[in-house]
Amino acid sequence: MLYVIWVVGVLLAIFASAKLTIGKEKAGKFDE
Repeated sequence: MLYVIWVVGVLLAIFASAKLTIGKEKAGKFDE
């Protein structure tokens, strides 16, 4: 059960990171 929670947490973290990156690109403030 803990493994399932861990996997969901990782997926949410990746999704949140990707969403923030896409948002920055759309805003034109993407710096790297």
